Amino acid sequence: MSLQPTYKELHEVYEVWRDYLLNFPWQWLASLTFLPNTNYFYALRRFESWFSRLQDKEQLVVGASLLSSTKRGHLHFHALMLGFDNEGRTLHECSKRKWETAWFNFARIKSVESNFAACDYLAKHFLPSKSDYAGTEMFGSDLLKNILEIQDDEEVFYEGI
Repeated sequence: MSLQPTYKELHEVYEVWRDYLLNFPWQWLASLTFLPNTNYFYALRRFESWFSRLQDKEQLVVGASLLSSTKRGHLHFHALMLGFDNEGRTLHECSKRKWETAWFNFARIKSVESNFAACDYLAKHFLPSKSDYAGTEMFGSDLLKNILEIQDDEEVFYEGI
């Protein structure tokens, strides 16, 4: 009996995670790289530091779904991100180039043009064709929770019509 998940089980994880991510209006997709043999906990601290600087410098409340992916022992991160302030400013008004260069290694940040495509891309890292291992962390959970609550309230409102 194998303790490895089957392809079918991994495909179900991919679909569930993609569908969950679709609940959020993501603005940025960041791909962040590390040198070979980088320790996960070191990498996570680097992300947390970068994420905190982004919030402080841009004066936004930011939420993110961070996916860590390892392929042939090489770790990299992908982050779906969204951010807002009280005046309606978002990550869309921030310089992607500035935050790419603020990353200590190579980074690529793209605006999310298709929420489905971005969520699908991130979730596909649970499949063995993309990763040997994938895991997730959420950041800015208060913001993300508020977005889910607003959507739940809207569904209740629309159901009553």
